[in-house]
Amino acid sequence: MSATALDLDVLWLQRQLQQAENEPDAAEAQLAAVASRWQACEAPSRWAVELGLLVLELLQRLWRHADADALCPRVRDWATACGDPLQQARAEAQQVNLDVRFARIDTALDALDRLAALPASRDEATQRALHALSLGRVLQAQAAYERAIACNLEVLRGGRLPRLEALIWLRVAHCQRALGRPQQDLEALQRSADRALALRDHASACNALTGVAERLIQAGDGAAARAVLAQAEALLARVPARRAQLQGELQAARAHLEAADGDWAGAAARMAAVIETKREISTRAQTARRLRDLAPWQLRAGQGEQALATLQQAQQLEQEQQREAQAQQLQLKAERLEREHARLAQQRAEQHADELEQANRALQDSLALQRQLLDQLVASSRQVAMGSLMAGLAHELNTPLGTALTAVSTAGDRAAGALQGLQQGRLRRSSLQADLQLWRESSELALRSLERMAALVHGFMGLDPVALVSPPRPLQLEELAQQAWQRAVPPESGLRLTLLGDAPAEPVWACADSLLAVLVELFANVHRHAGATEVRLRLQRRRGGLCLQVQDDGRGIAAELLPRIFDPYVSTQFGQGRSGLGLFIAQGLVSTRLRGALRAESRSGQGACFEIDWPQPEPAGS
Repeated sequence: MSATALDLDVLWLQRQLQQAENEPDAAEAQLAAVASRWQACEAPSRWAVELGLLVLELLQRLWRHADADALCPRVRDWATACGDPLQQARAEAQQVNLDVRFARIDTALDALDRLAALPASRDEATQRALHALSLGRVLQAQAAYERAIACNLEVLRGGRLPRLEALIWLRVAHCQRALGRPQQDLEALQRSADRALALRDHASACNALTGVAERLIQAGDGAAARAVLAQAEALLARVPARRAQLQGELQAARAHLEAADGDWAGAAARMAAVIETKREISTRAQTARRLRDLAPWQLRAGQGEQALATLQQAQQLEQEQQREAQAQQLQLKAERLEREHARLAQQRAEQHADELEQANRALQDSLALQRQLLDQLVASSRQVAMGSLMAGLAHELNTPLGTALTAVSTAGDRAAGALQGLQQGRLRRSSLQADLQLWRESSELALRSLERMAALVHGFMGLDPVALVSPPRPLQLEELAQQAWQRAVPPESGLRLTLLGDAPAEPVWACADSLLAVLVELFANVHRHAGATEVRLRLQRRRGGLCLQVQDDGRGIAAELLPRIFDPYVSTQFGQGRSGLGLFIAQGLVSTRLRGALRAESRSGQGACFEIDWPQPEPAGS
C-alpha cells in the first residue's frame, strides 16, 4: 500500500470514529459502510484492529451481540499480533463483556487475566479504566454487586471512557436493584438516561427511560411514569433503525402501567406480545424475567393454566441457561486441564532439554579438557622424543667426530713439525717416512669417521618424507623383496627368505624406494638381533588395502622392550655400532610415504611379526 493510500485510509477511519461519537443514532448506516472495509482486511495491522474495534462497538450498539461474539476473537488475535497494549486492552474488554453476556464466566476470567497482564500503554489511565470496567462486569455476573458497583463508580470518576458512561450507569442500576435498593436503582437509571441524552445516544436514552418508568410504576407514581414513557416515545422518531427493538421495551413498560391500573388481562396480553417479539434478540435471562412478570398477571386475570405454562417456560429457560453454563464450565475445565497437561509436558520436555544441554556442556568441557591434556601430553612426548633424538644424535656423532678431530689434529701437529725440520735442514728420510705413514693412517681414520657420520646423516634423511620422492606405482613385491634381502642380509648368514600368500603373483601399488627401505631395515633387524633361521613374507589383501607380514622364527622381542620398539635410539646393541634408529625411521616411512601403519607383535621365544598396512587405489570401473 502506498503512503498516499495509507494516509487516506487513516483519514477515513478518523472520520468514521468521529461519526460514531457524534452520531450514535446512525449506527446501522455506519455499520454498512465500515463492514465492507473490514471484510477486505486480510492481515493484522493497527489500522485494521482499530477498524475491527469500531465494528464491534457498532454491532453491540445495535444489540447484535451474537455477531459481535463471532467477530471478537479475530479482532483480539490481530491486536495481539500488532502488540499495541491499548488496542489489546480494548479488545480484551470487549471479550470479557461478550463472555459474561453469554454466561462464559471462566472464559471471561481468562480474558480478564490477559487484560491485567498487559504491559502499560501510552495511555495507562484508560488501560486501568478498561480493567476496572471488565472487573466490574465479571463481579456483577458473580453476584458480587457491591464490588461491581465500586469498580463501575471508579471508572465513572476517572472520566476516561465517556462514550460508555450511559452503559456503566445502567450496570450500576442493575446491581442496586439486585441489592434491593429501589431508590438507588431509579437514580442510576435516570443518570444513565441523562448521560445518553448528553451523548446524543437516543436509543440508549429511550432504553434507560423505559427502566425509569418501570421503577416509577413499582413506586406507585403512575403519573410520573406516563410522563417518562411519553418522553421515551418522543425519542423513537430519532432512531428509526432500532424502533422495533425499543418499541418492545416501551410496550413492556406500558404493560407494567396497565397492571398497576388493575388491567390484568390487558397487561398480560401486551407482555405476552412483547416476549414473542423480542424472544430472538433477548437473552434467556431477560426472557425468563419477562415471563415471571407475566405469570402473576395471567393468574389475576383468571388465566391459571396460562400462568402455570408461563412459569414452566421461565423455569425451562433458566434451566437451559444453567445447563448450558455448566456445559461450558465443564468444557472450559477440560480445556484448562488439557492446557495444564500440555504445559507440564512442555515443562518436563524443557527441563529434560536443559538437563541434556547441561550434560552435553559438561561432556564438551570434559572433551575439551581431555583434548587440552592430550595436546599437552603430545607436546611433552614430542619434546621428550626430540630431546632423546638429539641426545642420541649427539652421542652417535660425537664418537666419529672426536676420532676425526683427533686424527686431523695429530696429522696437523706432525705436519707442522716436519715443515719446521725441513726449514732448519734437520729433516731426515726416516723421520719423513714415519710422518707420511702417520698422515696416511690419520687420514684413513678421519675418512672412516666421516663416512660413519655421513651414514648417520643419511639415515636421518629417511625421516623426511620429501627425501624419498618416487611416486606410487605398480610393482612386483617378490622382486622388491629380493633386492631388499640382498642389501640387508649377507649370503653367508644362513638366513633364508620365504614368500607366501599373494606376494609372488599380484602387483602392488607403493612408493618403491620407501617400501624397499622399510624392508631393508626389517630384514637387517632380523639378521642382527633375532637369531632366526627363516623370514616368512606374507601378503594379504584387506578391505581398501594390503597387509604385508614379515615374520621370523627367532628369539622374539623382550616384553619390556616391545612398547618402545619404534622409539628412537632403542636397541639391544646400543653403543656397539648400532644407533637404534632403524625401526624409528621405518615407521616414519610407512606413515608418511605409504600413508599406512607399521605394527609389531612378539612373544618371547616365538619370533616376531611386523605388519605393514597401506591403502591401495580403487580398481578402474569399480
